[in-house]
Amino acid sequence: CMPGLCLGCDHRALLLFFSFAPAVSKVWQQNSIVAAAGVAAPAAAAAADPDAPKSFKDVTAELARDASRVASHTVWLHMTAAYVMYTAVLGVYAFWGPKAGKRIYQLQGESADVVFGSVTVITGVFGSLFGGLALDALGSTLSNANLVCGVSNLVGLVFVLASFLAAQSFTAFIVLFALGELALFMMQAPVNAIGMWSVPPALRPLAISMVTVSI
Repeated sequence: CMPGLCLGCDHRALLLFFSFAPAVSKVWQQNSIVAAAGVAAPAAAAAADPDAPKSFKDVTAELARDASRVASHTVWLHMTAAYVMYTAVLGVYAFWGPKAGKRIYQLQGESADVVFGSVTVITGVFGSLFGGLALDALGSTLSNANLVCGVSNLVGLVFVLASFLAAQSFTAFIVLFALGELALFMMQAPVNAIGMWSVPPALRPLAISMVTVSI
């Protein structure tokens, strides 16, 4: 500019600056928003992706939360506690039954172990089958499943006690003991049904797994 026109040039420069400043500011703000959205979008998408791998901490917290939900159902909790004691009783029978048979009836060799093992296998297979058939015949409901479990345990108790207290021969002992085990094994199918039916469908796999671990 000429020396005499410097003031006018300054005025025009200021006019141009204040004219374009709002537009430049708006473009800069839009670019900043787009850049921020470009950074946040992948993170939000990763957080919302159900197939994204979870950390060990998240898996542990989710497992603990679901396990506490399963344990909050009273029917499942009582069934599991009873099933634990039932399994312990069967273990006692399996270990001490042959020894008691040898001692009471003066058996020699391993015949008692073979007989008791065979009886347990056969009654286990047929007892589980009969228990499932009984539940189907009565109706597949939670109350009927509890009924089958209760009655089978009571009948099994009577026959097992009779085998040890009333049998006068080894043959009578084995027959009564086999009937007792058959009745006891009838609860295998209903008890698993209770484990599933007493919790919401989404928790059933975990509920059955927790029962298996508990026994």
